[in-house]
Amino acid sequence: EEYTERDDLLSDVFELHEDAENVRDEKKRYKEAKVLEEERANVMRDEVGVEQKKSKYDSFTELMVHVKERDEFAGAVEMRKVASEESRLALECERLGLEKEERVAFLISAASLYNSTSLIGASSDTYSSRVGSLTFKSDQSSRFLKKIY
Repeated sequence: EEYTERDDLLSDVFELHEDAENVRDEKKRYKEAKVLEEERANVMRDEVGVEQKKSKYDSFTELMVHVKERDEFAGAVEMRKVASEESRLALECERLGLEKEERVAFLISAASLYNSTSLIGASSDTYSSRVGSLTFKSDQSSRFLKKIY
């Protein structure tokens, strides 16, 4: 037999084909080794009680769920703050209304006391020095209270 250039090329093609098969086999072995290593790692994690590594997509979705829950909770807290502030303001208005009524009642009682003492004959100078600026008669008291409030 003669050795030709064609035989040389065929042997090169055969070697390339064998090299390609070896590369494919190497990739398969690498993948199998990786799977085995991952299985061993999972067994070790299970024994120790450590969680498995998570992919970035799992952690991203968990993060988004956490952010959504946090925002909902913050909104609920803000609504409670607003509601408590509204109730505080309502109580403050009620307190101020009661104080106003007490002051009006005091002024009316002071005016009626002044009118009753002036009818008895007490001197208006001494009483006016005790009561202060409450030197008015009962018909004037309503006008005075309207000016104040």
